[in-house]
Amino acid sequence: MPDELRQRYAWQSREHWARTVVSIAFHVHRDVMAKERICPATLRRWAEAKSLYAQGGDPGRVIIRPKTLAGLMCCSVETVKRYNRAARAAGLEYVVEQGRMLTYREVKQARASGSPQRGLATVVALCTPRAVVDRAVEAVHKAVTRNTPSRGHVSPQKNSSIPAVYDANATADRTSLRSAGHQSENGPPRHGDPGTRTAPPQSDRTTPRRPQQTSQRPECGPSTPQPAQRRPRKPRHDPGIGIAVELVDLVPWLHRCPRGRIAPMLNRFARADVPTPWTAARIMRAMDAVNTRLGYNSPSTSKAKPWGLLAWYLNQIDPIADHPATGRLVG
Repeated sequence: MPDELRQRYAWQSREHWARTVVSIAFHVHRDVMAKERICPATLRRWAEAKSLYAQGGDPGRVIIRPKTLAGLMCCSVETVKRYNRAARAAGLEYVVEQGRMLTYREVKQARASGSPQRGLATVVALCTPRAVVDRAVEAVHKAVTRNTPSRGHVSPQKNSSIPAVYDANATADRTSLRSAGHQSENGPPRHGDPGTRTAPPQSDRTTPRRPQQTSQRPECGPSTPQPAQRRPRKPRHDPGIGIAVELVDLVPWLHRCPRGRIAPMLNRFARADVPTPWTAARIMRAMDAVNTRLGYNSPSTSKAKPWGLLAWYLNQIDPIADHPATGRLVG
């Protein structure tokens, strides 16, 4: 890892980098973000999800596959790759070690040790771009310059909060001229003369004016119009809602997850053409088999967005090929 780039890996905290640094980088590199069609809200979700995989809280070593990140963000793999390209072009991400497939000799050694590994993941570092630091320093300098008082001299042009100086005597003279009906030296005041006010000419007709018609409220009927009635929604029927209810009670990290949020993910398991239907217990054993195959550990506490992790697990399971009746799953 280059030593001259290590100072760029330092961050105050993961939340500060994901919310503040990434937001400033989006505004600084608008051309890059527009080219890759980047949304600021989705970019923040990408930063929050990717910074979770900083090894030991060190932003200089982050290892995560795009497919895993897509499962957490509930988006496609191509979207994650597009945001990775934009982050590397903006300086938010630096590739420390490019991923590659293992050679035949390396694969043979991995199989001898019982590992199914076929390749090495890309190792990246989450950086703070120099342009972001310069923009922050410039903003602080402007704020200090604006709030620093001068040496006793007040400039009305630089401070818009100071009222403009006006001539009180001239204002009083104009007010007295209007009230006294001032006449010019050349004769009586003319209509439209500045500083004067003339009454409109009176008409010679003696017929009274027609009174204005006022809108009257009808004696009967509601006083306010009734809002248009909305058409009732058709109830949505998800076949996987029964599995979702049982799965939330069985899996510890799904206790806070709404049942209706994960029911559409389980529809393909409920509709699968298998001899015995899928149940929550069988799906839980299938997720344990995924952890055993990949060498992962299942979370023991509830997550902030558990439906993203569940979506990743369900993408690893085939409703027909991985059914317990086939004997492919462990347990």
